[in-house]
Formats: sequence, C-alpha cells, structure tokens
Amino acid sequence: MVGVNLKGPFFMVDAVAPRMKARRTGSIVNLASVAGLIAAPGYSLYSSVKAAIVMFTKVLALELAPFDVSVNAIAPGNVATPMNEQIRTGEEFDVRRQLIERLTPSNRPFSLPEEIAEAALFLVDGRIQGMHGTMLVIDEGRSAGTPVK
Repeated sequence: MVGVNLKGPFFMVDAVAPRMKARRTGSIVNLASVAGLIAAPGYSLYSSVKAAIVMFTKVLALELAPFDVSVNAIAPGNVATPMNEQIRTGEEFDVRRQLIERLTPSNRPFSLPEEIAEAALFLVDGRIQGMHGTMLVIDEGRSAGTPVK
C-alpha cells in the first residue's frame, strides 16, 4: 500500500519535476482519497497513506508554484469500478452497501469514474492558472459529515 500509493507518486514527481521546473510549466495531479480526510475504522494504513498524499500535494505546491508548475489532488470517495462491483451488487455485501448508502449524503453512493477523469482534465487543461495545493473532493458529500437518513 505504501509502495503504490505513496512511493509511486513520490518517484513520479521526482522524475518529472526537474523538467517541469526547467521549462517553467506543468501540472501534477495526485490521487488522494476522502479516506485521507476523514477517519473510518479498518482503514488505518490506507487513510494514513492518503493523508500523506494530501500533505505531499500541499508541500509540492509550495515548492513548485514559483516555477509555474501546479500541483493539486483529487480526493474521491467511493467510485463505481470493477474492483468494487461485488460490494455494489452482491447480496453478501448488502449490510456493507447499506452502511455506505447511510453514510453518503447524496442518493448516489458511488461516483462515476468518468467524473474523476473530468476533474483531472480540469486540473491540467491550463485554463485555471491559480490552483496550487488544492484538493478536489468528489465524494458524493461524504466528507461533509454524517447525514441523517
């Protein structure tokens, strides 16, 4: 988990940042998670690694903004992917799915992957120059708090 979710972004940035700084342009988008913003039992390692990505993004933003390189992150919540299809559809996960639904303010407990991709495109398309160290949270309202349902 640390290798993929923390070391991976670190080594990627280490490889691309020097060239971006030299060219004085570039955008880096890290993938954080709502799990790095709010606590959930059973996710201590994952949440810790994603919280580290949040801070990594902010520190890099401070370091690279003077070189006109933007560093931001997307913090998704539950996203409808093949990896969690069983949770979304399997009868054996009814209790877990109902919990996710209760904890999600919107009527859609799983965001669409296409929306996460659109957020990434927004962060790198160059139209907005002033975003540095920002988290785009796409979590169906999960990080806003616990809804009353």
